[in-house]
Amino acid sequence: MANLNTIGFEKSSPIQEQTIPLILKGEDIFAQAETGSGKTGAFAIPMIQKILQEKENSDKKYLALVLSPTRELAQQTHKAFESFGKGLVNAACLIGGENINKQKELLQSGIDVLVGTPGRICDLARQKEINFNDIQSIIFDEADRLFDMGFKKEIETILKRAPKSRQLVMVSATTNLDVLQTAYRFHSRPKEISLSVDSLLVDNIDHKIAMISKEEKFPFLVNLLRKKADAYAIIFCNTQIQTHRVAHWLKAMDFKASPISGRLTQNRRNKLMQEFRSKEVTILVCTDVAARGLDIKDVNLVVNFDLPSEAANYVHRIGRTGRAGETGEAISLCAYEDCEHLDQIMELIEEKIPKMDIKDTDFATDIIPEPKMDMKTLRLKDDKSKKRSSAKDKSERRPKEQRNKHDHKKKNNNQKPSKSNKRTPMTPFEITATSFSDAQNAAKNHFNLEDLEKLNHNILKKGSKKFLFFGPQEVTYEFFLQDQRSRKGKNNTNTQKKNILNKNEKRERKMNENSESVATSTELSADQLKVKNLTNEVIDKMHLDIERNFYVKGDTLQCELKGDDVGLFLTNRKALLISLETIVRQVIFRSENISNETRIRISARGTNERKERSDRRDKKDGGKFNKGPRKSKNNYDNSLPDAELEKMAHELKDLVLETGQDQLSKPLNAKERRIIHTTLQELRSIETESMGDGRLKQVRVFINNI
Repeated sequence: MANLNTIGFEKSSPIQEQTIPLILKGEDIFAQAETGSGKTGAFAIPMIQKILQEKENSDKKYLALVLSPTRELAQQTHKAFESFGKGLVNAACLIGGENINKQKELLQSGIDVLVGTPGRICDLARQKEINFNDIQSIIFDEADRLFDMGFKKEIETILKRAPKSRQLVMVSATTNLDVLQTAYRFHSRPKEISLSVDSLLVDNIDHKIAMISKEEKFPFLVNLLRKKADAYAIIFCNTQIQTHRVAHWLKAMDFKASPISGRLTQNRRNKLMQEFRSKEVTILVCTDVAARGLDIKDVNLVVNFDLPSEAANYVHRIGRTGRAGETGEAISLCAYEDCEHLDQIMELIEEKIPKMDIKDTDFATDIIPEPKMDMKTLRLKDDKSKKRSSAKDKSERRPKEQRNKHDHKKKNNNQKPSKSNKRTPMTPFEITATSFSDAQNAAKNHFNLEDLEKLNHNILKKGSKKFLFFGPQEVTYEFFLQDQRSRKGKNNTNTQKKNILNKNEKRERKMNENSESVATSTELSADQLKVKNLTNEVIDKMHLDIERNFYVKGDTLQCELKGDDVGLFLTNRKALLISLETIVRQVIFRSENISNETRIRISARGTNERKERSDRRDKKDGGKFNKGPRKSKNNYDNSLPDAELEKMAHELKDLVLETGQDQLSKPLNAKERRIIHTTLQELRSIETESMGDGRLKQVRVFINNI
């Protein structure tokens, strides 16, 4: 009690009143309560009491294990045990990113409570530094997040090796059936405690939504932070790249901001959290790594720069403010790219989020250009102008005699006066943007032009649209001056374009050419032309070598597919072909610009080449159909070579880090997919997953946001 009084613990919260007596009795529980309700104290205080009672009554060691989904939450929980049980119990924090040898030494000193992440706990157990037989209580802190982040395998390993008589305590802000099902599988029947089920949000949080465009988000954020001069804020982004981009941009605008994401080392993350808690940094830009369980006092503003893709994360994000009875404000910036997540969020919280009345004065007008950032390292690129400036300063610091000598020599070497002191860049300027006007203005600044008359451009590459058929589209432009083009000539330009186009772009260009192979018996109507373009766009997204033949038969637009990859449309009882036709018909049905009476039928002309090869091989073996993987005549697996698959994995990884967008492999069998997964599994910043149905699936490679 003395420790609790010292830290200002005066009375228990509702969740603590209900859980502490049950934990002291040794009951298994699942406690659900809103963010900021004191769940850490609800299990830490009774666990310390049980350890003290066990020490008094017997010599047997009592060991409690607390599992946390993130390193930061584990460190915070460890500090809570140290505060509540100062001088009474020994607690150790075991997380990744820290020296494992020091952790081993710490375990030898006699520990009562282990707090850590599942990965590091299992690593130490495999090295026989932790004996799960000694564990008498297991606590899942933020239980739903533990399962969402993919720790189910490690959790099952721990439950399997721990004694059946152990106590299981699970606390969370939301319900997760997977958590309860796992508990039931391992002979636990927890008592469920639910508080504030009718409302997942704390009442004293004023949360609103601003419906603005993607380009308006940063000017709106800058104006918002300026109006709230005392802002002690957390800004949430969905990706690591976005997190570092926004943070660097805010720092360039003279805000005390810093980014925190899974890309940073643990020491760096610890230092940033310490700076934020001490208010050396007042704006923390982060991914969802900081959304769960972290108790940071006095946060008065939360901004969702991106709406979370998981509805439950909205609750946890805005729950970082309005804690311990204080009021808080949460504002979500919603562009049309974010709208797909909005309905799920409002369905979860069972209420509508109030919309803000946006005016022109709500946007800052003095936004500086976005700092250039290396997408692979997430660090700012070196500014060449600063290097030139520092070189100039260095020359001015030289003795006067040396400067005069140097200037005289320079003057003699430049006898012919130049026509103008103003240098105009002569090489073409490339830029990728979703808005042509933005790209044009950037090129205007690059060439130091006063008007746009001399500025010409070419389109080098068109990226994919955000939502398959609509949304912003990234386009790579090449800008050049008229006199440059005349000097360089047409051949040089074509050579440059060839150097820029990579293999994927060449393939895309080839598919676009194939898509123009159209044979029509009659002229297509306006609606049929729209449907044709729509079908081509869907097929282009598949990145398959497919030719399309369109013609009208009666009142139906016929689309006939053929080409090297047509066999994929015929596998699994034509599942891909049926899905393609269904997608196009659904878009027609929902579109206001295309008549619902427009009909389309898609067919594939060709054979299932995979099946033909299998049939020919089986006939060669005497007509017997063998089960199992395909075999060549040398009895080897007819899969791609391992070296080629590893190369494919690294190419996909490089594309993800360079563009920040998810990448898909071509359809692969199980053995081929396993090599892709194992090649990239050691990378902390990259995740992989198999997608699709049937034996052949694609591997999705994407950035790990945690």
